[in-house]
Amino acid sequence: MSNLSLIYPKPPKSDYGIGIIGAGGIVNGAHLPAYRQAGLNIKAVCDVNADAVQKTQERWGIPDGYTDFRQMIARQDIDIIDIAIPNEGRVAIVEEAVQAGKHILIQKPFAHQLAQAEEMVRLAEQAKVKLAVNQNARYAPFYRKTKEIITSGALGTPYLITHEMRINQDAGMADTWFAKVPHFLLVDYEIHHIDLMRYWSGQTPERVYTSSTRMPGQKFQSDMIALTTMEFTSGLRATLTTVDTTQHEDHFWRFTIEGTKGSLYGNVAQGYTEPQIEYSSHDAPGKWIRPPMQGAWFPDAFYGTMFELMSAIQEDREPTLSGRDNLNTLKLLFRMIQSNEQKEWVRL
Repeated sequence: MSNLSLIYPKPPKSDYGIGIIGAGGIVNGAHLPAYRQAGLNIKAVCDVNADAVQKTQERWGIPDGYTDFRQMIARQDIDIIDIAIPNEGRVAIVEEAVQAGKHILIQKPFAHQLAQAEEMVRLAEQAKVKLAVNQNARYAPFYRKTKEIITSGALGTPYLITHEMRINQDAGMADTWFAKVPHFLLVDYEIHHIDLMRYWSGQTPERVYTSSTRMPGQKFQSDMIALTTMEFTSGLRATLTTVDTTQHEDHFWRFTIEGTKGSLYGNVAQGYTEPQIEYSSHDAPGKWIRPPMQGAWFPDAFYGTMFELMSAIQEDREPTLSGRDNLNTLKLLFRMIQSNEQKEWVRL
């Protein structure tokens, strides 16, 4: 049943048959709650873990379940394949799906190797189907509102962007497969903020410097503290600070934008509840403006990305979250890893 309190408008056609590959935490905790709220048409779920498939079906009332993705992709009543599994095996799924004429929404990070991402983009373009990457931070209400303010011109031309995140993933996820992912903090989490810098600025940095280190006593294989500086040809500079902290009750996301006409400050507490954005502008001298916001990252961002794919299908255009666009986000990510390993600035 659809919940009418959607913050993003439905595309004219939204009844595409959706098949989900993956029955893990992100699917049950984000994708399916969002799709239920939006009243979307979930036909089937697939996972190599039969028990996870059964539990997901029962929890969400999904008609059919599979452990072989090929059987699900072969169905004529499924139009979109939502891929939400770890990196390994994605290329084979995309190849099978595009040959069957299915459109694809694939979870971030798009791929752990640039060659894999480029191959998936090539396969989709050759088959003339739409491929979108679920960079859902672009649809988190507070981040999207920030983009709207930038686009309105209220801040003038941005010349400095900062983003700071403090969280403790090492405590809650140390026993999961995430703990073994090389460069996890950059590859799986910082990928949100890397993409945000491109989304907010409309540019890709010219060069980047990243330095990471370990939190004392951490369990993750990856360093869990990372500092990054980005330089753009326009003169814009951006900094990212991502820190795993032992202070369990002090988790937050903070960001600032300095522009030629104004300043913006954002503050998001743990749980993404009641985020605050305020900005000043020469257009309204002496005032700090707090724009009203609705919704939350979970679940609204997740139906937002699916709506964008559906709209792109209907309008026969490239999704704003397209795989081809995301290649630039991945190139930036891999240059950050290179910079961190070589301890020097790296040009894109």
